[in-house]
Amino acid sequence: MRRILFAVLMTCCLSSMGCDGHGGLNSDESSSARSSAGEPSGVNARAKEEITRVLEADQYLGKSWRRATRSVGDAALEQGGAASLRQTLVTNMSKIPLDGVPEEFKNAYLRHIDAWANGSSVGISATWMEVQAAAQRNGVVWDQ
Repeated sequence: MRRILFAVLMTCCLSSMGCDGHGGLNSDESSSARSSAGEPSGVNARAKEEITRVLEADQYLGKSWRRATRSVGDAALEQGGAASLRQTLVTNMSKIPLDGVPEEFKNAYLRHIDAWANGSSVGISATWMEVQAAAQRNGVVWDQ
């Protein structure tokens, strides 16, 4: 019974995110992206918008994941709940459309999703730094 309740709670907390464009974002959550003052030459305005959209969706998923892990409690997390929550997060991250982002950013973000899938905190941190660096090289500074 506990596992069923846990599964229902996970689904409610994470699967409602959608990530179709900005559909899953709360309008009261302000964006943490800003344009870089000394933008590199050749920075595409659409690419910047698309990168920002991906980063905002990722931020929303991250906040939802943290809320879900806090709400299920330590006992459920120790009984396989952490892996289930992480898999749900990875699934939702994979649903974020990467159309219109530069290939460099797309590849960095896909590596970041893989790091989450593998559950390596070192890999997650390292790939997130790659994502941020790719965003910055394309004129988006992410202050998170």
